[in-house]
Amino acid sequence: MKSEIKPHPITEILVECPKCGKKSVVQRSSDVYQCLACDFVRDFAKPEESEEETGSFWPLVIVAFLTTLLMMLFQQSRLNNLPVTQPQSLSVAGEVMT
Repeated sequence: MKSEIKPHPITEILVECPKCGKKSVVQRSSDVYQCLACDFVRDFAKPEESEEETGSFWPLVIVAFLTTLLMMLFQQSRLNNLPVTQPQSLSVAGEVMT
């Protein structure tokens, strides 16, 4: 008695592909769905990256840049507002050598 190895059946589901819009998405395994018309593949066993996680980098860079710029401008304005002292003269005005 031979044991037959059966390939995993591809179960067709009538779902529109989010990439190409055709109803050609098939279930490849229990968690993997693939479109036969384009290269769309979705594995539901793996968590999908959300835009919030990947897109939070640039606002952080912009905030850091603006904070640094404001600190530099504040420092520059502080230096410009310091009182200016007159240099002391080294000449001796009333002393005459005889």
